[in-house]
Amino acid sequence: MIELAENSARLEATGKAICSDTATTAVIEFKSGTQLSTSVVLSRVEDDHLIVEFQVPVTQKEIMAEQRRLLAKYGKSALRDM
Repeated sequence: MIELAENSARLEATGKAICSDTATTAVIEFKSGTQLSTSVVLSRVEDDHLIVEFQVPVTQKEIMAEQRRLLAKYGKSALRDM
């Protein structure tokens, strides 16, 4: 996963069929071990990235918790360099 938003994500395409224009069950697993169940639908393909839309959104609270974990582990300056 390259980018994550409440209603969508940008994924690196690996050549494997992971979703289509019909809903596909998915589990988002953060490095912290937190798992979120949702369904995704392929929205579009951009270069070698897949843009998927979530049927069940990721909450802002869950996204912020992951951002806090990354900041605690790497600090702001390291994240800017990524």
